[in-house]
Amino acid sequence: MLTANRTTKPNSYTAKFKLLRLSALLSGGAIILFTLTGAYFQSRPLLLPITHKFTHNNHTFYLEVAATSDQLAKGLKYRTQLPSERGMLFKLGRTFTKVRFWMHKVKVPLDIIYLHNGVIKTVVTNAPPCSQYPCPFYYGAIADQVLELKAGTALKINLKEGDKILIKPLDQ
Repeated sequence: MLTANRTTKPNSYTAKFKLLRLSALLSGGAIILFTLTGAYFQSRPLLLPITHKFTHNNHTFYLEVAATSDQLAKGLKYRTQLPSERGMLFKLGRTFTKVRFWMHKVKVPLDIIYLHNGVIKTVVTNAPPCSQYPCPFYYGAIADQVLELKAGTALKINLKEGDKILIKPLDQ
């Protein structure tokens, strides 16, 4: 019996299918990698330079200032601590009524002080952290700035509605 030596050519459809599977695998891996990378960077604390300060009843506080929409949205989220002489000032850009803040993904309790033209309008003391929905909102009657300090600070230094706070750049 005579046998022919056959060499099998790869079917072009098989090669294309293998290439398609490989590209799908690589694309899926890239999507997972970018998703994990994005989640990592979104869950990192926002660390802004200390640019402002204020003094009240012989206590001086050094402030980071959140002014952009991304900074305002992130604020003190994911921080595991806030030193007692530090805080964050939120510059809202204009005056708002019924200003609401929440503690979603903030890991430390805070005092939230709502300011309008440098005068304290509302003080929320010891707002607790909130890691999961739903989180309560904390309202200020009117504000163009909001100050967040370590919980207990407002009582300790006697911050109250009607007090005038002069927040200055560090170089002044």
